[in-house]
Amino acid sequence: MKEKEIFKFGILSAVAEAIYISLVATFLFYIPPKILPGSSAILGISIFLLIFVFSAAISGFFVLGYPAYLLLGQKKLKEAVLTFLITLGTLIVLALLAIILIFLIK
Repeated sequence: MKEKEIFKFGILSAVAEAIYISLVATFLFYIPPKILPGSSAILGISIFLLIFVFSAAISGFFVLGYPAYLLLGQKKLKEAVLTFLITLGTLIVLALLAIILIFLIK
């Protein structure tokens, strides 16, 4: 596998994860007050935990899916680790850009 492809998959995985995080954050910010006005705390906590577990599975797929395939299916340890590290690095860069953007807007 070429390094260019590894970088592409790592960056695409991080971007997909960032988009997913943004969608879940938007959902959690806007939707619950409209769907569950005045609901019990137990119901709210239960829904939050269900979303949390579902999000962990989706995030695991985005961040670890392709590296796991490379490691377990293709027996390519170096490529798997590099893809994982590129994904994490890209997520850190995206987080820093978001923080900078927040401070610039205020």
